[in-house]
Amino acid sequence: MDRLSRTVNPLERVGVCRRETARGLRFEAYIYVTERRRSRRVYIGTFDTLDEASHAYNKAAIELHGDHARLNPVGVVGQAD
Repeated sequence: MDRLSRTVNPLERVGVCRRETARGLRFEAYIYVTERRRSRRVYIGTFDTLDEASHAYNKAAIELHGDHARLNPVGVVGQAD
């Protein structure tokens, strides 16, 4: 596996990853926060759908970064499975 194929997000969403659990396919949302030159990953939550996770990420991104937030398209069909 080359370096490029490992870095591509198959969901095409920022801050959202897919996870298979006993309950089935779930989506986790997280955001990176940088304070005093240190970055940390903050867990937002686990959601049933890709759009719910994307919306939660967008809300947190706007809250933390305001106009400079990098947002996900919500309601657009993604590569969920």
